[in-house]
Amino acid sequence: MAHLTPGIGNTALSAILNGLAVSGLIPADLQHLTETELRRSFNLNQEQSTALRKALQAPSREFTEVRHRLRAARVEILTVLDAAYPTQLVRAMAHPPAALYLHGNVANVQAPLVAVCNSNRPSAEVALASRMAIESAVAEGYIPVTGHNRPEYQSVALAALRHGYPSCYVLDRGILGYVQGRNDAPPFKAARIWPPPIHGADVIISPFSPVATGSPGWNLQRDSLIAGLARIILVGHLRAGGHMQRVLEDAVSSRKPVRWIGPGDRTPDWLPTSNHEETLTEALRNNRSAP
Repeated sequence: MAHLTPGIGNTALSAILNGLAVSGLIPADLQHLTETELRRSFNLNQEQSTALRKALQAPSREFTEVRHRLRAARVEILTVLDAAYPTQLVRAMAHPPAALYLHGNVANVQAPLVAVCNSNRPSAEVALASRMAIESAVAEGYIPVTGHNRPEYQSVALAALRHGYPSCYVLDRGILGYVQGRNDAPPFKAARIWPPPIHGADVIISPFSPVATGSPGWNLQRDSLIAGLARIILVGHLRAGGHMQRVLEDAVSSRKPVRWIGPGDRTPDWLPTSNHEETLTEALRNNRSAP
């Protein structure tokens, strides 16, 4: 498991996967490569090739335990080379996660997903507009893609859950801390007081090492992944210069539809995809199908 190998991050893992595809090898073939062959074949540095060779020859106890825990928790792994990997991430992100860990209804990542990307601490007026927009979206067949540990993200999931609809949760840490021993419960307490969704089951996603507890900057990666998965992004509160602005600027650059839903007409000038001649319902319908 490359995510447990020291020095092997997303860039190196992507290089390994792409190298396997180009050479026609399978992961099991890596065990037969020397340290030099690993370094040259996958453009790894000395530290990375040494660590990978060691891990391949003598899998650590941690590797064995994590693999067992993933299987017991029914966690699936999708790599960027798998046919089921979300194609919208490849289109939207310059460096999409090389691997995704998923638990729950994995098919939901291929469904029409909608994201609300507000900055922290929106007004009550914006929060209400966001809830109403999500209710409109689920009525049009969308599933919210959201986080789990910010009130702004939790309210999106709750708006869908109140009407019996599931959510796609993206974590900013490893998946095992949230799915092991919790069965199919949502990843935050406020959602667990509601009955399970009747229109399908949730899916939980993490692009990070399954045992990771978090790291500075991972919240930004989480938000970028949420925006990348969405067919359309809704926003009603944006703090100038904040990291959510950077996420949305990247989304606009990738031609992702972004719709301003905030009270009043305060759409930032750099949101060219907003079309105020189009109603929200029309925007949702026009972007529901995958391009």
